[in-house]
Amino acid sequence: MRLPNNRFFLFLLFLLFVAGVAMIVIPMISQQQEISADDNIYALLAEEIRAQAAETQETKDLPEDSQQEETESEPEATEPPTEEPSETEAITAEDEEPADEFYVVEPVHAAEITEESAQDDETEEFEEQSTSEPMQPAQTKKPLQENAAATTPKPSAKPQNAATDNKDYVAWLTIPGTVINYPVVRSDRTDYYLHHLITGQQSKLGTLFSLTTSDYETPSQNIAIYGHHLSNSTAMFSTLLQYKNESYWKSHQTIQLNTIYGKRTYRIFAVLNHTVSDWDASTASFKDDNAFLKFVNRARKKAFYDTGIEVSETDHIITLITCDRSFGGVQGRLLVMGVEQ
Repeated sequence: MRLPNNRFFLFLLFLLFVAGVAMIVIPMISQQQEISADDNIYALLAEEIRAQAAETQETKDLPEDSQQEETESEPEATEPPTEEPSETEAITAEDEEPADEFYVVEPVHAAEITEESAQDDETEEFEEQSTSEPMQPAQTKKPLQENAAATTPKPSAKPQNAATDNKDYVAWLTIPGTVINYPVVRSDRTDYYLHHLITGQQSKLGTLFSLTTSDYETPSQNIAIYGHHLSNSTAMFSTLLQYKNESYWKSHQTIQLNTIYGKRTYRIFAVLNHTVSDWDASTASFKDDNAFLKFVNRARKKAFYDTGIEVSETDHIITLITCDRSFGGVQGRLLVMGVEQ
């Protein structure tokens, strides 16, 4: 029996090796491209929010006189063509008394902003609608500029985009100097938001979320926010693992949370690992001050390093939670905790 040619055999082995590598690498590349594309959606939403906030701030910073000049500008009067009066009309005009001051009588419009919430179990969206209802024409004599000022619409109180239109949207989370810049929802539909963007698109990125036990309005003493840690990616909460190094914390100590109820700033006081069965890091409210301090002190004792930042019994904190399989496998978690400033 003749043995196969050694070169041919080696060539087959090489082809099998290449095919095996391709089966591993191609799906990884495809997944990275998908993650990058979805992360760009969040980047665009963040840019929209930033631009709207800047525009609102510019309007607020304008002097009142400048705003009035813009809204009270009068239209230029168009003079009718002049005709030479007849001899009789000229004589009659001389005998008449001067006319009263010139006034314009025109309809006065009032713009009012109303806010509606449309309940929909499937899409769940926030909507804001502005309606303008004309009033009856004013019969009293008023200068034209006063009527023009009355017609000026009020600015919308909340910026609109695909993130804030989601009914569950509650805040925008940013850690300055890092890539973390994402919307946050408040919902108990955890499985949904683990696999969908805030826009409703299915994605491995998911959406940062808090359970409904976290109260953003009052607020609760601890607000916990969950997010994915993705391998070979910097998206979502993946970069939180860099906080294991004290040098990274020194350069990125601030967490900013712009909620629908107001802005809050936190300073990171503890970074630690724990497993799901250890304790409930998402605890929102505590029976008394001692229970809260016990919760905080437990985190400080397990922290990778001492930040020297104190937390009192009356403080409010934030807890960012993501997976860390390097500690405890699938049950491993990383916590980054900050105290409100």
